[in-house]
This record gives sequence, C-alpha cells and structure tokens, in this order.
Amino acid sequence: MMSYYFVIAGILVSFLLSRLLQQEWCDGNIEHLKLQARMLTSSVPHCLPVWRIAVAVERELNGRVEVRHLYSQALQKLPLCATLWKDVIFFPTNTYPELISSIYRML
Repeated sequence: MMSYYFVIAGILVSFLLSRLLQQEWCDGNIEHLKLQARMLTSSVPHCLPVWRIAVAVERELNGRVEVRHLYSQALQKLPLCATLWKDVIFFPTNTYPELISSIYRML
C-alpha cells in the first residue's frame, strides 16, 4: 500500500518539475533552464522527461557536443529505455559512427 503513495508522489513531483521548467522556457530564461535541467538530471537520474528537457535546452543553445554527452549520461542511467535509444539513433550528427562506437563502449 505504501509503494502506491511513492508512485503517486513521484508522478506529482515529475508533473510539477515539468511545469516549472516549461515556465522558464516560456519566459525565455534559457540559461536558467539549462542550470535547472542539469541539476534535475543529477537529482532525478531515472526520469526520462528530465533528460529530454535537458537535451532540448542544449539543442536550443546549439551545444552539439553537450547533447552527445547528455545522451551518453542518459543511456548509462536508462539503458533499457527504447524511447531514449530512438532519440539517440535519430539525433542528427555528422559523427554518427563515433556515436555508435561510444555506445558500444558503454555496453
């Protein structure tokens, strides 16, 4: 019975965090959003939406190397997440073989 409360609390926290980050995005505070997203990836590392938000922020800031680094970190935390793998595979990069080899090294 107690585990259901933790699940509901986790969903509520995820919703509130996503609303906070969305508000920062709408206000145009991209650097502040980047900082918050990075803090959330370290405090809630198994939450896919947080990783996707962090990647979206870096894409907006044209941080191509940082996006690859975030994907690498996310795959270490969520190695069985099919949605994340799909995002990594379809990430437009001109160093595709290098990305695949770094994924192989992680496994």
